[in-house]
Amino acid sequence: MRSVRWMMLSLCSVLLAGMLHAATPSSPVKPPVVFMIDNQHALVEFATTVSMKDITISPAELLKNHTGEVSGRRLLLVFKAPLTKTVELTITGLTAVGSVKPLPSLTIAVFPPVWPISRKKLSFLWEDAGAANAYCTANNNITVAHLIGVNPLSTDDAGVLKINGGRVSVDALQSARALLECRQAHQITIAVTITPSTTPVTAVIMKIGDNLVLRRAGYQLIVDVPGDKVGTKITKVLGTTTTAEPEQVLISWDAVHLSCFVNGTAVAIVPTSTHSFTHWTGSGITLGVSDLGLKAAQGTLEGVAIFSRALTAEETAKNVAAYAVKLKARQPVRADSKQILIHAKLVAMTVTPTPEKVLPYKHALITHEYQVLDIVSGKKTDVEPGKHIRVARWGILAGKQTSLAELKIDDDCELTLELFSDHPELERQFTVDTLPEAYDLPYLLDVADQK
Repeated sequence: MRSVRWMMLSLCSVLLAGMLHAATPSSPVKPPVVFMIDNQHALVEFATTVSMKDITISPAELLKNHTGEVSGRRLLLVFKAPLTKTVELTITGLTAVGSVKPLPSLTIAVFPPVWPISRKKLSFLWEDAGAANAYCTANNNITVAHLIGVNPLSTDDAGVLKINGGRVSVDALQSARALLECRQAHQITIAVTITPSTTPVTAVIMKIGDNLVLRRAGYQLIVDVPGDKVGTKITKVLGTTTTAEPEQVLISWDAVHLSCFVNGTAVAIVPTSTHSFTHWTGSGITLGVSDLGLKAAQGTLEGVAIFSRALTAEETAKNVAAYAVKLKARQPVRADSKQILIHAKLVAMTVTPTPEKVLPYKHALITHEYQVLDIVSGKKTDVEPGKHIRVARWGILAGKQTSLAELKIDDDCELTLELFSDHPELERQFTVDTLPEAYDLPYLLDVADQK
């Protein structure tokens, strides 16, 4: 039987989420992390040292064999056939170090890998915050990596990183190890799935070392790498954002070319040289670095992979298709919230009348139409980036015009909205609406304007 060490030297791992529940609430064993090396080999890493001398794993018919590391921290599972669906395994007979009494049984779920399609020379992988899946490799050994700076504001309900959710980085030592092979090989490929905002923003999306930068400037997606001479850089525009749809970006950089793909299509191929890697400095991996002073959402990122090799166009296209399967399988994670904060552009408006025109009323609502640019917080069905909505806002309060009278078409606004139907007290409120009928558009109330 080949050792765990040999298997780890032979196969490049993909980290998949490990799901665990103990057989009894009193179990002292913390949840292990489950790595899929490929679809026939899994590595279970325990949080504490345990003895695996007398363990049994069921259903036994799924496994060809299993091997426990002498250190008591890792267990290699070899399946009889490649996994095509999720399976649950129950491990019994584990004992704590220094004890002879078996620990309660543990049940783990093992998922077949979906993306990336090849793990050859994979240095780093982070899929989303919903899975215990950050890891890197150093000298072909699997090491659990740690993302620094993640907090509840860093991710959305699907577990993907908000680009303006604050700086998130990989542990310094681990990121240095992950990038070492790239720099030595003079080859690096980064893959990331971005769902951009439709607002023109300035934001660094991903930064490798001090030089390779994936960023947005206005509506453009741009990559920067060092040039042939010290202090110079190669800057390439990858495309222009038109919709808030996921974009799978791959940048493959070696001593010959900088090749850039968006959704599997080559958008730039630029000649480079070995001098570009010579001028490389820094060894950190940061994600979602941005100007936190901007209120508007700047998009999200997920599915981050770094390879110490170049990827072919064919493999790139297959990875795009594989990640599309993951996106399609994603289920809604929450219901509508009562309130939603959005960034929007005024596209049609009812002119605010003078106070004399609405007498004897002292207050009046007016109707605007907006195009949604970004969702800052909350969720409402049919309120999505790119779509139009109608909004009732207070145009006259206490017999005076509000600041709405100063708005112009194409002005950007931040709106705090609730469904108008949730405010029956306003059914008899005087409303001025000169816009064409549009019963198919959501009708909301800007509660920040309330008197």
